[in-house]
Amino acid sequence: MIRQLLFGSKSEDEQNTQKDGTPAHIYEKELKEEELKEEEADERWDEKDEELSEDYSEREEGDEIRDNEPQNSPEGPQPLGAWGCIGRCIRRCRCRRDPSRNDDGGGDDGDDRNAKSVKLVTLVSSRNNNNNNSTTQQPAAPTGRAPVPALVPAPRPLAPPARPAPRPPTAPTGNETRSQGSSGNKRPSSDPEGPEGKRQQTKPPGDDPENWTQPWPESTADPVPKVEEPVVTRPTPSEQEEMMELRRRGRELQEWIADPNAPGCNVEFEHVDMKRLMSMFAEICGDEDPRKGFGSIVVGAPSHIRTNMASLGLPMERDYRDVHMTKLCQNADGIMGRNHYTLVMRHGMLASLDIRRFNGPYWPQVCQAVWRLDPANEMEDLKYFYVVDIINKQTEQFLGKYMDEARGYVVPDDQLQPHILDYGTKEYQEVLGTQIGRGVARFILSAFPRGTRRIGRIAVFLHDGKHIQLRFDFEPSNTGGA
Repeated sequence: MIRQLLFGSKSEDEQNTQKDGTPAHIYEKELKEEELKEEEADERWDEKDEELSEDYSEREEGDEIRDNEPQNSPEGPQPLGAWGCIGRCIRRCRCRRDPSRNDDGGGDDGDDRNAKSVKLVTLVSSRNNNNNNSTTQQPAAPTGRAPVPALVPAPRPLAPPARPAPRPPTAPTGNETRSQGSSGNKRPSSDPEGPEGKRQQTKPPGDDPENWTQPWPESTADPVPKVEEPVVTRPTPSEQEEMMELRRRGRELQEWIADPNAPGCNVEFEHVDMKRLMSMFAEICGDEDPRKGFGSIVVGAPSHIRTNMASLGLPMERDYRDVHMTKLCQNADGIMGRNHYTLVMRHGMLASLDIRRFNGPYWPQVCQAVWRLDPANEMEDLKYFYVVDIINKQTEQFLGKYMDEARGYVVPDDQLQPHILDYGTKEYQEVLGTQIGRGVARFILSAFPRGTRRIGRIAVFLHDGKHIQLRFDFEPSNTGGA
């Protein structure tokens, strides 16, 4: 009482005495013992943490985020210490109580760790309660540690996993299997009913199309070929005028051949043999030896028309006669030039292989003389006249420009099925009006009496896809008209 009256406060021993009656020096001793126990526990947990670090290295990203809390540190996620281990142990204890949250799978080792963590949490909680019950006049002795953070922080929501980038669609190859997300569904076969007679599910998993990781199964059926219609090209006015002129000439020649009374024919019928032909060359070229430059050999069927000849039943043996003539002549202007003729004939066939006239006889006259070179040949025996490898520019340009797919005139490369121009058609008259056509028509007019023979049809085909071949079929004509 006297001390209280004099000093107005309690004694130092009374001030250092706790409410529960424990002296201060005993309390400090207990704190030191607790600190030693905590340090030992930290060391044990650090050792245990190192042993278990490999076990938790493959944990999912969400668990790693929870283990590394707190995340609000400016330095980013901190490594696990003693307090982090305590929080992890508490979560494990909760998982042990709630099987739905159990990530570790339990076991004896898990039970031992959970028991130790509960004991350590109880010790720390007791120390915190003692600190809270101390007097305000004398604070608790410093422990040299940071305040204990919350042992069980609130769980942070996990970020949704990143969506995988969609893979490009691949063409199906048979009844192979592939994974649909995490499921191993089989790829549906080309049979929509499936092997068990039930329609297979072909919809990718998930409701959101953005979550689909596999494309829709593609059909294995062959695509329907697209048929492209040919572009019809119409001739220009100048081309149309040229076609009309060729058609007019061809129609006129057709009338002259068919009708002996048709007016305007300027081609006379004449008999030309090899003797008459040599005299023509002598008059034109002034040759003293008319047989100079003349030759004849036995050959087989010409290679460029051999297949077409075989389709007509003509023989393929080596018994055709190749006749060639070459004469160098001078024209009225004093210019020298060469006349060259090469023909093959026999068995009702005459083929013009190479004819280049400078100023010599016309090639219809040469063709008649060559055909009569064989005494066994009669003019009525001639059935097929071939013009091999067209080199005449006017005829070649016409056939290349108008005999095309746009007009429906396809020149085939198949000699067995040539393109046929029937007698009297517009196309027949147009080809007959070209320079080659006019030459063959004049041969008919000069070698046969008018109205007895005609060109029944014209066949057009290619050799090697580029060389145009023409075949004129001779046949008897009705007297007095076409």
